[in-house]
Amino acid sequence: MRNVNRISLCLCIVLSALTVSGPLASADIVLGTVEKVSLGQYTSYQLDIESMGLGLYGGPDYDQGYRNRDGWAGGGSLGNDETRLYLTDQFAAMGLEVSEQGRYKNIVGELTGLGTPENIYIVCGHFDTTSNGERPGGDDNASGTAGVIEAARVLTQYSFDSTLRFIGFNAEEDWMKGSQDYVDNVVLANDENIMGVINLDMILRPAWDARPEEPSDLDVITGEFEACLLWAEAFVSTAAIYTPSLLFDEITPHTDYYYASDQGPFITAGYPALLAIENTAPEVWGGSNDYYHSPEDASDALANDPCSPSGVVYDYAFATDVVRATVATLAIEAGLIEQIASEFCPGQTIPTDTVDDLEFFTIASEPYMAVANTANGDTYSVESPLFKWDGEHFVEHQVFPTHGASDWEFVSIAGDHYLLLANTRDDQTHNIDSLVFRWDGERFVEHQSIPTNGATDWECFVIGEDQYAAVANAYDDITANTDSHIYKWNGTRFELFQSVATNGASAWSAFSIGEAVYLAVANAGNGETQQVDSKMLQWIGGAFEEVQSLPTDTASDLEFFTVQDDAFLAIANQGNDPNVTANSEIFRWDGTEFTHLQSIPTYRAVDGDAFGLRDESYLAFANATPATDSKVYRWNGMRFVEAASIHTGGATSSAFLTFNDHHYFALAAAGTTEGKAIVVYEYGSPCHTPSDGSPAEADSND
Repeated sequence: MRNVNRISLCLCIVLSALTVSGPLASADIVLGTVEKVSLGQYTSYQLDIESMGLGLYGGPDYDQGYRNRDGWAGGGSLGNDETRLYLTDQFAAMGLEVSEQGRYKNIVGELTGLGTPENIYIVCGHFDTTSNGERPGGDDNASGTAGVIEAARVLTQYSFDSTLRFIGFNAEEDWMKGSQDYVDNVVLANDENIMGVINLDMILRPAWDARPEEPSDLDVITGEFEACLLWAEAFVSTAAIYTPSLLFDEITPHTDYYYASDQGPFITAGYPALLAIENTAPEVWGGSNDYYHSPEDASDALANDPCSPSGVVYDYAFATDVVRATVATLAIEAGLIEQIASEFCPGQTIPTDTVDDLEFFTIASEPYMAVANTANGDTYSVESPLFKWDGEHFVEHQVFPTHGASDWEFVSIAGDHYLLLANTRDDQTHNIDSLVFRWDGERFVEHQSIPTNGATDWECFVIGEDQYAAVANAYDDITANTDSHIYKWNGTRFELFQSVATNGASAWSAFSIGEAVYLAVANAGNGETQQVDSKMLQWIGGAFEEVQSLPTDTASDLEFFTVQDDAFLAIANQGNDPNVTANSEIFRWDGTEFTHLQSIPTYRAVDGDAFGLRDESYLAFANATPATDSKVYRWNGMRFVEAASIHTGGATSSAFLTFNDHHYFALAAAGTTEGKAIVVYEYGSPCHTPSDGSPAEADSND
């Protein structure tokens, strides 16, 4: 009788939710929530999870020498322990109340509802794999676990009437032992009011190995009783509105084998629950996925190899759509409460040519923005402007004749102010002079001319009492394997101090860690390949010596920054294929060298900027691929996670500025309504844009 009564109660509540809070009633806020789901961030989570067991997250104590997250047979693996640590950390960083539940050590993150907290919605996925050595479980089920984390990342930015739970279940591969323990000892033991469960299991490989011509569609599995069928209907109908690109199997929902994953114990106990999966259990068992439960189920193995017999690969866009459908359903059914959060609000737009660099600086507390224009489509000999803030927006203050300008660098030396210009090329040659300009109190005037070879970047730094400037040379009309140079200030001018062998150098970054001074160079290619190492040099005995190599792929920028006591180096990678994601990389200082911390999927990343906002640390990447957004990531204590997506349609540069307690982020973009333009965003809440086009006034409170 208990199950019958519970079914009736759930049925009434689900019907009420569908009747009262239909998707169109709150379309704007739900759509805004769905749009926060990120393919790149989902991919990062999936790659992290399939690598568990190598200690890449937890450190050497979790390195078992192979990828495996076996959860129970034999007591569990180190990879399983590492995954639980990862889930606990990620959920905690989102502000969830986190617990490790039961004998099988399920990881539960809870967001308590503000209106009807006794009503509970669950999104879950199992994180364990089968046993017997290498089992990355990239699809089964790093894919679903990553979906749970990404749904949590988005939904924890809001509040809800009802309670949301995000659960990583363990021991699913031992026939749902973890979820059964949870239902028995938490849900039933506390007579909880579970309103709906969405279980994500194998959502990354919808195409069939046995029949590749089969459509890539989602199967929904649920129970036969009415509350389950209504819950499945709510999921499918919501997805039709908010993720129309997500195709469903023509038979939706299926009710056979409803027990063959972690939704099963909930359905058996009388709760509305569903499984979202790439294919039904009989189809998976019958050959739709040849690599399931095998060492080849990984992003770097046959399950994702276009040269495999079937040519079937992981479909990250499909999986991300499944997460979007999940987020939309929970946003509606759990009663999302709109919140006004701080964000980057578009303000002033400045039409321009192709921009390679933006440089913010202040003189006598007055902000300026220098723009390096590379070309206008006809010639590299174009003017580059300097803008000054007039109290409301940036206005043109001065223009400079430049030749393929790639970079501005502002520096103050002995009370004087200078702008260093990197000229890459004119219409005939890369072997042209770069320039140093000095501030005369009103304008910058030419001070020095320095011979360069395809100059791409200047970096100024101080060692002791001496001022230095490093220029990155990318090409000398013959080869990319040309020296870059370090100059020393002699009291009136820069003079050559040291030459460094580089390969298509694109950027320098100078920094200190403790008493040691370092200079890192980003190498973009040697003429034969773009996959060349970038280098880190250390000041030793009065000169720089190479101390570390870092693997990069068409490296375009370096950004050194610190978060509390930790030092990081981020490298923006463009990659050599504009149609393929090339990871940008983040390294963390371990006391003696930089070690890899995190890969972030980027799209021809051309610039990286680190900055702080209201006691939070952020890292932005400008993506140059057309029709892609640029991204801002927030440090959550363990990883950088996506915090904002800014439409740029092919960004070429970015820069950040804070003055008078206002925060501005400028992006040079190709995809604005004006075409190529610089858009100045202000960080504020709420977002609004004044009619005069100036940056919006920022609210000082989050």
